[in-house]
Amino acid sequence: TGTVGLYQDSTANNNDGDDYVSATGKAGQVNSGQEFDGVDDYVNTPSNPSLGVKDRSTVEAWVNLSSTSGNRTVYEIYSPTTMLHYIVFPTNSAKPRAVISGVSGGTLDFASTINLNEWTHLAITYDKDGGANNFKTYINGVLSSQKTGTGTMSGTEFAVRIGICPFHGGPFNGFIEEVRISDFARSADWIKTSYNNQSAPGSYLIFATEEI
Repeated sequence: TGTVGLYQDSTANNNDGDDYVSATGKAGQVNSGQEFDGVDDYVNTPSNPSLGVKDRSTVEAWVNLSSTSGNRTVYEIYSPTTMLHYIVFPTNSAKPRAVISGVSGGTLDFASTINLNEWTHLAITYDKDGGANNFKTYINGVLSSQKTGTGTMSGTEFAVRIGICPFHGGPFNGFIEEVRISDFARSADWIKTSYNNQSAPGSYLIFATEEI
């Protein structure tokens, strides 16, 4: 552990993740995921303005959850003192919850639980100017829940931690892969296509170098 920039960002933003993981498993849905030990493992991306997805955002991740004991954090965009944008499995639950701090109506539970020890694609989108039902969650490319939120994500500095909350713990137990953060509110069709491509990576169609 402690290797700087071990987890590579595929975009020109260079938001590489620093390694603070002791678990050794590398099983993945798309390529190589990372196991998290449910105790203190995490990946941290230092603060970068490109992570400040304040007005609109899409976040995707593949997760393979091993246990629901305690809170389990998938990822968290955070400032030095505040949680800003994250997906967490609440205590003893396999139903994920999305939270965007600073947005009125910024807490939204996914509509259903996920299966343990099975790869699942989670996605959330938010568009400040998207009108009614502008905050959405998706499971395996299908709309799961939606509601109307107002306002923008709070914060002035933006880092990312995968696998644990920097303030309250909630270490993830299982595997995480392909955490993707975009400053666009992707459409339902885009989310579905993203899921379909990643669920069968051998059938990828590549038209240019990867850059979002």
